[in-house]
Amino acid sequence: MVYYTVPAALSVILGLGFLLYWYRRRNKPHLPALYHRDSDLLRFVLNKVSRLNKPFLPCFWLQNAHIHTIFASMRRTKALTFHRQYFDLSDGGVLALDWVQNDRLVDSSPIVIVLPGLTGDADSVSNLCELTSRREYRTVVFNKRGHGDSVLLTPKLQGFGDPSDLRQVIEYLTETYEKAFICAIGISAGSGLLASYLGEYGDRSLLVCAVGVCPGYDTIDLFFRKRGIPKFYELLLLSSLKQLLKKHDKVLSEHIDMDAALSSRSFVDFDRHVYCKFYGYNDPLQYWQHNNPMKNARNICVPLLCISSLDDPVCLRDHIPFDLFLEKENVLLVTTKNGGHCGFLEGWGSVSWADNLAVEYVDAVLEFKKSL
Repeated sequence: MVYYTVPAALSVILGLGFLLYWYRRRNKPHLPALYHRDSDLLRFVLNKVSRLNKPFLPCFWLQNAHIHTIFASMRRTKALTFHRQYFDLSDGGVLALDWVQNDRLVDSSPIVIVLPGLTGDADSVSNLCELTSRREYRTVVFNKRGHGDSVLLTPKLQGFGDPSDLRQVIEYLTETYEKAFICAIGISAGSGLLASYLGEYGDRSLLVCAVGVCPGYDTIDLFFRKRGIPKFYELLLLSSLKQLLKKHDKVLSEHIDMDAALSSRSFVDFDRHVYCKFYGYNDPLQYWQHNNPMKNARNICVPLLCISSLDDPVCLRDHIPFDLFLEKENVLLVTTKNGGHCGFLEGWGSVSWADNLAVEYVDAVLEFKKSL
């Protein structure tokens, strides 16, 4: 038996060695590409954040963008303890804020608001929350109305680009923690909501800095052009939205055509039956013209980092506004060759390069602000 086992083991080792050799020859390390204007802040950031000056190289079995994206969505998350706070909104609605338990915080501890993806919750961003909490940031996950397994008191779900609820929460945090800097990190659709807030409020924004991971950028292009979101991913995301509708059927069914919404086969049809009804728009294009995160992007005044992968199969590279980052001051775009959608997994796939970069960027901006 031993005579057969040894050659077999050697064959496996040689095979793995050949795969690793082929992988390294085919995938030479690439530095992240940076797009920005020169400024004192960004010079400081680029000097402080060493991750921006080193190659990002995902492990060899995550070279395919679809595999990378799917694996990242199923990756194990950190088991954190969250404390839920229901926040009362001005129109009688509520939303859930999930706070990471951390006994080491003081009144001046910086606050990081984390905005999950389309139907994400605190568990879906717990790896990022663990990183921010470890740095002794007061970390809170912003759950949109009815999201995050929360109650829905009003017959309305928050629109994709409607930042009014987020504004109320940020104002509350500003008043409650007067000594603390407030930052925000948005993931996928969460970064769209964050960009809408930054653009709509401009120099009245109450944030010190912001990060968007895999933003959709121009959502009109994403949903209404031929080169838009691939159908496979559109149906997957639609499925998660439909599950959310079903959960709040009793509250919403009198205000929208639930059967039509649940039978929708595209975001355009879904928005026609759902969000257009909530917000009083005549058609989905009109809705997205008012909710496009890029609508007021040139009004953004807060230091902003956006992280995008050029092989992102959901938020395609064709929609990245490279010119915006070359024109505006204190906004930085970082792109990588690989990474999928909200993946960016390095090592053996357990660590997110983008999450670490986001937190290191916040560290650097806060250090710069404190030095002024």
